[in-house]
Amino acid sequence: MPATASAAGSGLNAYEVKTNAAVLRELARQGFDMSEARQGNRVEIAATKAQVAKLRKLGLEPVIKRDEQGLSALQFDAQVQRPDGSYDVYRPYFDPTYAGTANSQPESETNPRRQTLYEELTQLAAANTDLVKPVVIGRSVNGTPILALRVTRDAREPSNRDGSRPAVLYSATQHAREWIVPETARRLLHYVIDEYRDGNERVHRIVDTTELWFVVVANPDGYDFTFTPGNRLWRKNLREINGQPGIQSGDGVDPNRNFSYHWNYDDEGSSSDPPSETYRGSGPNSEPETQAMDGLLNRIGFEFQVNYHSAAELLLYPFGFQVETYTADDPIYRALSGNDDDPAIAGDGPGAPNPYDPHVGAELYTTNGETTDHAHSVYGTLAWTPEMDVAAPDRGGGESVFEFQDSEPDLQAAFEKNIPFALDVAESAQDPANPVSHLGNDTPDFEVESFSASFGDPQTVEANVKRELGAVTMHYTVNGGGEQTSGTQEWGGGERYGGPGDVYYHRVRGTVRGTSPGDRVRVWFEAGG
Repeated sequence: MPATASAAGSGLNAYEVKTNAAVLRELARQGFDMSEARQGNRVEIAATKAQVAKLRKLGLEPVIKRDEQGLSALQFDAQVQRPDGSYDVYRPYFDPTYAGTANSQPESETNPRRQTLYEELTQLAAANTDLVKPVVIGRSVNGTPILALRVTRDAREPSNRDGSRPAVLYSATQHAREWIVPETARRLLHYVIDEYRDGNERVHRIVDTTELWFVVVANPDGYDFTFTPGNRLWRKNLREINGQPGIQSGDGVDPNRNFSYHWNYDDEGSSSDPPSETYRGSGPNSEPETQAMDGLLNRIGFEFQVNYHSAAELLLYPFGFQVETYTADDPIYRALSGNDDDPAIAGDGPGAPNPYDPHVGAELYTTNGETTDHAHSVYGTLAWTPEMDVAAPDRGGGESVFEFQDSEPDLQAAFEKNIPFALDVAESAQDPANPVSHLGNDTPDFEVESFSASFGDPQTVEANVKRELGAVTMHYTVNGGGEQTSGTQEWGGGERYGGPGDVYYHRVRGTVRGTSPGDRVRVWFEAGG
């Protein structure tokens, strides 16, 4: 069913709320995503008038966002549309209604309609049969094909089966309103093919030895729905829930809260309320869009995934379900992501000037049933969420952070600054424990948990160690005396911490014995010898 058949105007508009810790918790409990659209002590929410009235009864003070001309986000979007309802750069995925023509004049034999993204992607695959294999990985709620493209040398050769080489998945557009991300994913796809054809040695080496998979639009119904009048800020899929004609705020499931890992963990990281934008669905993996992504993750066994979102200018990685919770594989994430002073995705040019701050997923707020936590914990696929650039009203963007400007130069600038990180991840798939970083970062063999005071005798000491090093022995001295050794055991995790997320590193523990209060203890670990 085309998106236009459901378009009745969802009533969602952009509001801003001044926040503190209590306000953030309440907004999360009301089903608003607190991991995106935060700037300083303010957060943007997309809400209906009824939702805003409810928030005001709770003591919150949402204020509608308006630009310098006094236009709300929806009014701005209607203004920047071309006469035929299309846009200069942005195009729908499958429904051609708002694809438009090159000059926005009526379609004719001499002025043909522009391609949808699906048409563009299938044509690209047909023109590059030696490198690109199209795979329909599933269908949406409304039956729209969800297309993945496998890019590797001899992509369609029967002996070169899917998943037989180290693999990376670049996915995008789980959230319908985040228009910058399908543009980035499709540009990365074109870049890889074009650079391979042009003889780029690094890209040639990657494509010859690695599978790069692209899912440009993971939520096709929702994305096409945002091109229909009054629905630019729609986020979810088009699951009919409330039983009323047309798609309304009480419909839809958030595809990025529907995965089985920690699904329904709490009501802050996702919501049980269908009108909320983080509604988790009726059950884990209930949505066909989720099933398509999950099936691909399961079938291929990716080393890495990069799951593009917007808009917060962050580079997030697991875990997101619980604050201050790091995977054992965190050294790999840190090496490839960089840090606040030297981030892997740095600003480039006036159209997209800001770097993406790298953080563990729950640094800002928790999420559960989320893609990257699921990929790492269930399938051993290390995964990132680049939260891409916010809109710049002074450059033609909307007042909502999700209305990134309909500008070819600015979209290209946002894409280009993402290239170094994307290629680092691709090249690192051959040996994930020892990644390749354009920042020059390496991964340590050991990370030992230091302690300034003992908890008594015996004292447990923990180290995070590369699995490839083999068996680990702990050594220690007490007050400078003779060296003693202790075997170690892998720590399987406790009630809240540890557990999954230990693909390339594992946490091991040894025991110091024979100490007294005031003793000085030196501990170190060795492996492989």
